[in-house]
Amino acid sequence: MQKEERLKKEEVITFTIIFLIIFMEIVFQKFTKKAIQDSTGDLESLKSEIIRVCSENEDFEIADENEKENIINSMQNARDKWENSVRQLEYFISYDELDNVKSKMDLTMTELEIDSYDDSVKDLEESIHSLEEIQEKYKFKIKTIL
Repeated sequence: MQKEERLKKEEVITFTIIFLIIFMEIVFQKFTKKAIQDSTGDLESLKSEIIRVCSENEDFEIADENEKENIINSMQNARDKWENSVRQLEYFISYDELDNVKSKMDLTMTELEIDSYDDSVKDLEESIHSLEEIQEKYKFKIKTIL
């Protein structure tokens, strides 16, 4: 009788732990997905804006200083937003992966400031790709839990 009771307690504890792990994984997944989708969307729209503005000029340059300033501000906002997300994501995701995205964003920012728009578009694409890789790697799967 006492042994059966102990086994039932162990089963309840085991199922509770499994439930908590799955629950936390779902919460983490929602936050990760939102943070990465927001950043990816920001970078995609920035890339489109750079291409749109630069395609108006033969040299793939931005002639209007206001447009250049708007693009730099948009990149700064995207970078700041990512840094805020990293503060929460670094509890769950390897800091190296998160820092890789930040480094590419920093490089893009530098290239925008020195008017290297071809390179900035390529680095934006690399940042987007890195974000998509992180999302895929940490996607909710049973083998992720086990």
